[in-house]
Amino acid sequence: MFRMHATGTVMPVSKNKPKNISGPRIRRLRLRRGWTEERLAAEVTAVGLPMDASAVRRIEARERKLFDGDILVLAKCLRTTTHQLVTGRDPKTVQ
Repeated sequence: MFRMHATGTVMPVSKNKPKNISGPRIRRLRLRRGWTEERLAAEVTAVGLPMDASAVRRIEARERKLFDGDILVLAKCLRTTTHQLVTGRDPKTVQ
């Protein structure tokens, strides 16, 4: 069973509480770059955070927790800010 997330992303319905708030944003940014889950995992691993495509899938589906270090590395690889990943807003436009 699936549901439409507020971001327009189709997400699987989980009986469990979401484990992160950034998964849909990470997915959107990854797709915008034209990257596969495998490519993002390789980029993250290359900068020192071992990750496989399965972990990327679970993060994007909000089935895996994200720690501060994870968000820092993902933001660097996706060429965005941690603020963007956490809030979904561009820090330059925040008043």
